[in-house]
Amino acid sequence: MSWTDDLFAYFGQFDPNFRRRVKGTSDGEIQQIERAMGAPVLQVHREYLGAMGVSDGGLFQSSRARTNVAAVLDMIETVKEENPTAADFTTFKPIAIGDVYEGWAVSQRGGEWPVVFIDHNLPGEFVAQSLPHLAFSTAFAMRIRESAHEVSFSIRANNIQVSDLAQQAAGLGILPEWFCDQRSYSAVCPGALLQIQKLSAKGLHGFIGGPDLEFLKNLAEVLAKPFGGKVSLEK
Repeated sequence: MSWTDDLFAYFGQFDPNFRRRVKGTSDGEIQQIERAMGAPVLQVHREYLGAMGVSDGGLFQSSRARTNVAAVLDMIETVKEENPTAADFTTFKPIAIGDVYEGWAVSQRGGEWPVVFIDHNLPGEFVAQSLPHLAFSTAFAMRIRESAHEVSFSIRANNIQVSDLAQQAAGLGILPEWFCDQRSYSAVCPGALLQIQKLSAKGLHGFIGGPDLEFLKNLAEVLAKPFGGKVSLEK
């Protein structure tokens, strides 16, 4: 069973049509990527491509990232052309082209393969602990947008980290989802869905969705105000 099956089951809780929108690619097309890199595709990426390598069903639309096979091949060729001496696809494997940034890759760091931005055709800033972490975190954000009401908050202090807000939430009895990492925190509590993201620029941005607007506003105030945060209504 692939991790993408778990992702489809998760989407089934709030978007039952998601599975119909995605389309996987063939082993032959995945092998094209491997030939282009001269290295194997990472297993979690292989499973992703097999399930969503033609269409991701809008999963990464808000991130303005294209993850289909053609996009990955284009990104690989760009890296090879513009940085031929430094391209090492055994430890750095492109997985997406971005519309407002170069793209994403999985990059080996110790025994892990986090998703990173591609920066001047080399591994750049951390995006997510893994491709499954990124996919589930993005799905969670989509789940929040399906809520009846949504409140957001921003914290501009650069010295405040996601872990600080996670500790604040834990003090309220809110427990994190498994796909949290140093850049993104997601949690479900009675009456609310909560996500906090570290911005590329300084500060944090949080979103809370649920059925009771006053409850959401109060929760946002409790989480954000101790760190000088500003709360605003999304819907």
